[in-house]
Amino acid sequence: MLGLFFFALFGLLIGAVMYRIGLPAQPVPSVPLRIGVGIVVLLCWGLSIAIEAHDFPTDQADALLRIIEPLPDGMTGTMVKADIAEFARDTLRQNHGGDGVLGYSRWVVASSRMEYHVETMKNPVVLKPPQHRWWWATRVLLSVVLLTFGIYTQAAPLARRVEAAVGPAFQPVK
Repeated sequence: MLGLFFFALFGLLIGAVMYRIGLPAQPVPSVPLRIGVGIVVLLCWGLSIAIEAHDFPTDQADALLRIIEPLPDGMTGTMVKADIAEFARDTLRQNHGGDGVLGYSRWVVASSRMEYHVETMKNPVVLKPPQHRWWWATRVLLSVVLLTFGIYTQAAPLARRVEAAVGPAFQPVK
């Protein structure tokens, strides 16, 4: 959950950049400003969740390789990692609608568990998401809220003229 802090922080940074870029266009009407903020939020958040979904199979394979002992006959660690990653992708594709963001999200919320059977071990090893399903859903929702908050608080002054944004104390002396 520490990552939530970074969504707010990156939101502030991205919003500040948007403000600097949009400064010459002041005042920006509120509807286009909100639509622009929404697009930027969707792009940033979408990229982060896409990376999480994409990296899940290989991250799990790396973690599970440390647990699997002994390795199956004739298989190297690299082969086992590739097999686990492919197993995760196949399970997401076959049971949850794809191995992308949608399938990954469905899996986390619906089942949050994959059992990978290893011939040299009595019990299967289990692939799990980074958090329990409801914590994950809460984290995803809060990340969108915090990112939106950070970006919007910095970009919102674009709806006013520069004079209103800086206040009377900073007006040029005549």
